[in-house]
Amino acid sequence: MRKKLILPMAWMLMLCTSAVAQGNLGKPALDLDTRYVSWEKVVDRNIVLSHNGKYCVYRIDGGTQGTSKAIVQGTAEQWEVTIEGGEEYKVSDDDKFVYLLTGKRLCIFEVATRRKSYLENIVSFHVGKVVGKNGLICLQAGNKMLVGVPGDLRAVTGVERYYYTDNNRHLLYSMGDKCFVVDLEKNVPVQLKSITNIDTYCEYGDRIVFSYADDEGRNRLGFYNGGSEVIPLVDQQKLFPLGNVKFTGSRFQFSRDGERVFFFYDTADTAKHVEANPSDAKVYASLTYAETQDPDQLKIATVELKTGKIIPLCSNFVMEGFSSKVVSDSLLLFYKRKYNNRLPWWDEKANEHNISLISLKNGVSHQIANVNLGLVCRFSPDGKYVIYYDRGKRSYMSYSINDHRTVNLSALVAYPTFEEAWSNADAPSDGYGIQGFTGSDEILLADRYDIWKVKLNGTKVGTALTGGEGRRKKISLRIVNFDREQTGMFRPDQTMLLSALDENTKDQGFYKCQLKDVPSLIKLTMGPDFLLSGDSYRQSFVGPIPSAFSIGPIKAKKDNAYLILKSEKNASPNLFFTRDFKAFRRLTSVYPERRYSWFNSSLLNYTVNGKPSKAIVYKPENFDPNLKYPVIFYYYEHISDFKNQFLFPDLSGGPLAIPYFVSNGYIVCVPDIQYKIGYPGKSALACILGAASELKKLDCVDSTRLGLQGHSFGGYETNYVISHSNQFKAAVSAAGVSDLIAKTYGFNNANGTFHTEQGQGRIGVPLWENPALYIQNSPIYAADSIRTPVLIQVGSLDSSVPSTQGRELFSVLKRLGRQAWLIDYPRAGHILTNESSNDYTVRIKQFFDHYLKDKPLPKWMSLGISGQEGLQLEAKEINKQNK
Repeated sequence: MRKKLILPMAWMLMLCTSAVAQGNLGKPALDLDTRYVSWEKVVDRNIVLSHNGKYCVYRIDGGTQGTSKAIVQGTAEQWEVTIEGGEEYKVSDDDKFVYLLTGKRLCIFEVATRRKSYLENIVSFHVGKVVGKNGLICLQAGNKMLVGVPGDLRAVTGVERYYYTDNNRHLLYSMGDKCFVVDLEKNVPVQLKSITNIDTYCEYGDRIVFSYADDEGRNRLGFYNGGSEVIPLVDQQKLFPLGNVKFTGSRFQFSRDGERVFFFYDTADTAKHVEANPSDAKVYASLTYAETQDPDQLKIATVELKTGKIIPLCSNFVMEGFSSKVVSDSLLLFYKRKYNNRLPWWDEKANEHNISLISLKNGVSHQIANVNLGLVCRFSPDGKYVIYYDRGKRSYMSYSINDHRTVNLSALVAYPTFEEAWSNADAPSDGYGIQGFTGSDEILLADRYDIWKVKLNGTKVGTALTGGEGRRKKISLRIVNFDREQTGMFRPDQTMLLSALDENTKDQGFYKCQLKDVPSLIKLTMGPDFLLSGDSYRQSFVGPIPSAFSIGPIKAKKDNAYLILKSEKNASPNLFFTRDFKAFRRLTSVYPERRYSWFNSSLLNYTVNGKPSKAIVYKPENFDPNLKYPVIFYYYEHISDFKNQFLFPDLSGGPLAIPYFVSNGYIVCVPDIQYKIGYPGKSALACILGAASELKKLDCVDSTRLGLQGHSFGGYETNYVISHSNQFKAAVSAAGVSDLIAKTYGFNNANGTFHTEQGQGRIGVPLWENPALYIQNSPIYAADSIRTPVLIQVGSLDSSVPSTQGRELFSVLKRLGRQAWLIDYPRAGHILTNESSNDYTVRIKQFFDHYLKDKPLPKWMSLGISGQEGLQLEAKEINKQNK
């Protein structure tokens, strides 16, 4: 094989043979086609457990060239049926039928007999009650709607579109300029008088409210309560006489008692858009260019169904959310930004939210608080309290509607309920989350490890529901909430299922406890599995390691039966059935990684500045302790919680494709970064060098062949490390910052100032207060110290990190005569996709192979040739390799 290699086989063969030199004999190494062609997986979306818990439906994705299929499988009894395709599926309420749509072919699967029948040319379908039976509504191509039960479907021709109401009571559909409503208890269509179109709707029992345009083109809300008449509720002349009103999307809903409707609207047509003359100068009054000085405002109002009385509730501010309850005279809770949302982030007023209660009788507002609001603002389940998170106080607060008293709930808990490990410069951080309610006056709050019962009126110090066991064992415990309506209300005698994460070992599992005064925490199972994503336990931002799945346990509606998708230490996630979370019955065995040289993960414990720290170490599956392995360090914030997670074999779209590189003979080390405000670069340097120092103690590590790869903020950290250390033989920096001053205060970049001063950049102060910090943390000003060969990747359309940051560093390094390469993808943004990510993965593999494995140079490195020709190895190097 002495002739010149032809692409794409040239780099494919090179990537596969590199693993052999490092000891990956037996199973083949991952190649770049694996992820897209033949990789099977259990799809984590739309896993369905029947209401009685006796069977489930899920989908196996076979990759771009594989066969995808839906599986209907018994959970206790051993049976299963395969339906090819099955992109969408639903189960009937009585569990007798499963409906599966593949393309435009609907399969009707009868569970008892295992028989399959089919309907062709189906565009969409819904499952629900029809004349008291579990029926089917579907739309066929050619505007034909089918309504009824399997085997007895009535056809309605000429239907252009239909709506199936969420409460399964009504069917709305349109035929030309006619609209019909069907009471599905009777299955008899009724034409709605004077209604020619329906835009959106909401329902409450037999009542339906929908938006439509009347004969004069005016936007209205109409009320239907049986018969054929539609009562006009709101038109634009009543609501806004001076202009047109547009009801926004589906954003209107009934009150809890069904006596009124809340609706959102805007007056977009009142602010006329003026086309700019090409010769006109753009005027900037802030860091964000605004074409108009009168932005559209989203407004909310309510209308009484009995009287038609309209009460505007919010018309002068920017609405951000609301919640409704029927309490005494009926109150509405909503929160809004108090000032113009164009204010820059450093203006304290920009973060102020006015939380108010609004009387639904007269629209009078009563302010509860004016705070920097966190992610929580809601009523208690019975509507007697308002609970919100105050970022300024880093506390959960309760407000009593009856006596107007505010209580700091977090102050009643012995430990912080906010993320104490929060390391950004901005002091405010969100809390660990509300876990639920145990009654009308008691809330469940979480600290880092345990769950606390706290009285909403503040009359009693909180007690640990979990007895402090979580903190003693360093295990984070969280309630698994199966409440489909998300009210969060638990019975006082209820047994709670808790998910658990061991902070030291990263093992995961489940506990249970009783909602009573005496703690009764019982361990069900713990092990080196990955059950839930790390942010189920913490609110802090976790790095871009690809997530294998994102769902928790699924409970049957009518039985204590559960499904769980779990990964058994780095293995593909598979589906399991359980009734007690002690014994698990395996339902799937999808392990495509077993065909390849895979990886194993372990924790590396070490200290940084006297503080304990951790790193994940990924080693090849057939790791040989007698060999010396090159190491690539990858880093992004705090990632060690993901130690047992399965990583799909993906391309490097920015972050390192860890399975691919480990499979091809590298050790990959992922250290957690512990930050000190004002010194982000120095913090990363200390943590990465600390992990490197500990790792070099292992006989299997080649201490002379260490590489770095970082993306985004990790790219910045790569730039900083190589400008302050020469311990690494090669480095790859993707979309990384090099000049903090230019990045932070680049024109039209208000978000950049926040990111650096108070956000992830963690400098903590503006430039003029401490310019030395900006210079010390900018790799560009220490570029003359860089001796490490570096590959810099940028995307010209990157809106997060301007590509000029990478170009600037590259220019300086070439001026200094250093070894540096720049890859610029002209149509790429912050994350590479498709062909760009494929190309980038090949190049960083060739780059690391050359410097860390002594492989030949590709032409793009030796001659600067772009395109696929540059991926070829030099002819003389190929000849050497083939001898």
